[in-house]
Amino acid sequence: MKKRFLLTLMTVMLTCTVGAQVKPIVLGDKHAMLKMEQSSRYLLLPVQETEDIAAIAVLDNYNNMVQRLNVKLAVDRVDYYVPYELKGACLLDIEFHGDRRQKGAVGEFACWREMKYSNTFDTTNSEHFRPVYHHTPLYGWMNDPNGMFYKDGVWHLYYMTWGHSTSKDLIHWEAQPLAIEADWLGSIFSGSCVTNGNEVVAFYTSAGHHQTQSMAVSKDGGRTFKKYSGNPILTTSDIPDFRDPKAFWNEDAKMWNLILAAGQEMRIYSSKDLKAWKYESSFGKEYGNHSGVWECPESMPKVTKWLDYGKDHYATVSFYNAPDNRRTVLAWMSNWQYANQVPTKQFRSANSIPRDLGLFRHGEETYVSVIPSKEMLDVRGAKIKNPTEACEILIDTKSQTEIVLSNNKGEKVTMKYDGQQQTFMMERVKSGDVSFSEAFPAVTVAPTFGTIKQLRIFIDRCSIEVFDAEGKMAMTNLVFPSEPYNTLKVKGGKATIYQVKN
Repeated sequence: MKKRFLLTLMTVMLTCTVGAQVKPIVLGDKHAMLKMEQSSRYLLLPVQETEDIAAIAVLDNYNNMVQRLNVKLAVDRVDYYVPYELKGACLLDIEFHGDRRQKGAVGEFACWREMKYSNTFDTTNSEHFRPVYHHTPLYGWMNDPNGMFYKDGVWHLYYMTWGHSTSKDLIHWEAQPLAIEADWLGSIFSGSCVTNGNEVVAFYTSAGHHQTQSMAVSKDGGRTFKKYSGNPILTTSDIPDFRDPKAFWNEDAKMWNLILAAGQEMRIYSSKDLKAWKYESSFGKEYGNHSGVWECPESMPKVTKWLDYGKDHYATVSFYNAPDNRRTVLAWMSNWQYANQVPTKQFRSANSIPRDLGLFRHGEETYVSVIPSKEMLDVRGAKIKNPTEACEILIDTKSQTEIVLSNNKGEKVTMKYDGQQQTFMMERVKSGDVSFSEAFPAVTVAPTFGTIKQLRIFIDRCSIEVFDAEGKMAMTNLVFPSEPYNTLKVKGGKATIYQVKN
């Protein structure tokens, strides 16, 4: 199941004076408590990725629960640490899940020996796979993009349990404080935001024992939110996967609509006031792809088609209120087949470059076009002779074009455009580190819906995104080369390489 962690769980680089070890209060074979030391800012939680999740209730000085955390606390070894900011937390009530019979006594777990206090931690980049011009979290796990909107010249992007980043150009992002925190209804899953006058209204999934839908309102432009007292605003009892509300104003009907992912269909609701929602209809049964659970719905006047033919373009979400009536989107650049195993430590996963959607016709069908957003032209730098770890490559194609990116280690990515078959292919079997998952060394193929005259290829350390310059095809794939690709060979075409300015 997706979106499993409430607290960001990844490595951080620590430059601090570390306090004494903690001493747990063991209450049973699955239960322990920790009293917090108030003189420190952070508690460094040791994580073991192979372990079951431990559920942590954070209590204040009056034993009120102020936060819920899910953390894979270390039992045998420590894979990495995550800092938890105490902010008045006085007691942690910890329940371990899973079969403890083979793990030994709770009081002997490695987490107690390794859990320490700290006053600082350093988020300076220490990860050589971290992209140069793609959005990533400062540290830790990032999931689907959430709640994206544009207001007063600022693009807002939320992610995972509503971490928050802002940008003025869609390329350079500034980390903001956490926007919405978990509560008794559950952790905070994906959702959306709309602007309503001076307010920003967020809709999100509360993921507790069941998935319900909640609302929160911001009066400071989306930086902080106050939860609606009438939560949850939508519930269901007939399906466990009920999430990812996407709200929007329906100008034709003069009302608000909200579309939800419900198993393998979408459910559509209407409202006059954003609070009381009426079920209208469902969409998706026996239609489209049903190989997995549907998530992160969008609504456009179009027939369902593939948006990207790579392995690593998931949960595409559009910005509400984008300027000039643009349909600007970002995706989570990952894949659940190996999202937890990719060889990064300080952070895990990035967003795609921003893209603008439109429509085009091919034969008797209408399709969604995908082009890099115009902001990507603003970061196009000088022409260079050879590819680098962060560059854009233009390929003027012929009827048969082969493109090979490689490095001095013999690692390579091969791409082929076949004008006769109207296909584009990318092969990453020998692209670098592919050992972490049998599903990773793959070949992906896309239809081109006619001929391609020019390809735009964006390389950024651990990703390759390819677009037909006219928007008829897109393909996104991760790669993890041991060193950057520095050689480009093109047969049946002409290449121009540009630096991408940071």
